[in-house]
Amino acid sequence: MSGVDLHWFLPINGDSRQLVGGGHGVGTGSAGLLRQASLDYLASVAQAAEQVGFTAARTPTGLWCEDAWLTTAMLVGRTERLKFLVAFRPGFISPTLAAQQAATFQRHSQGRLLLNVVTGGEAREQRAYGDWYVARCSFAFAPFPPAIRTRKAVHPP
Repeated sequence: MSGVDLHWFLPINGDSRQLVGGGHGVGTGSAGLLRQASLDYLASVAQAAEQVGFTAARTPTGLWCEDAWLTTAMLVGRTERLKFLVAFRPGFISPTLAAQQAATFQRHSQGRLLLNVVTGGEAREQRAYGDWYVARCSFAFAPFPPAIRTRKAVHPP
């Protein structure tokens, strides 16, 4: 029997004491004031999650939040072992570039990247992004199979 991996949420769109604080079509003012998602604040959240034993921190993706790849890449140096579950939308960037970004992240973080494949979102947000479809996932992951099969970073020769 294997252990349980627990993941925390990294609020890269800001934070609040309310249940809903913006994003996914909900206005940020509708659920109370937000704490800004500064790098120092996000680092403190990531460090606290790491300190209490979470395996990874999950990041959202969408029009309403900061870029998950860039934000988590900046946090790697401010944590020691916490992994980052980066929300990734296939089809928004070329598959080759996505594979290169993932390989670079893995190399510089010593293997602390996890990918959360997000195939869609709310209708309004999908239209804003150009209405990409789930079928693009298979095309977008063509460069990834060795990394997915082995669950290890794959580096070019």
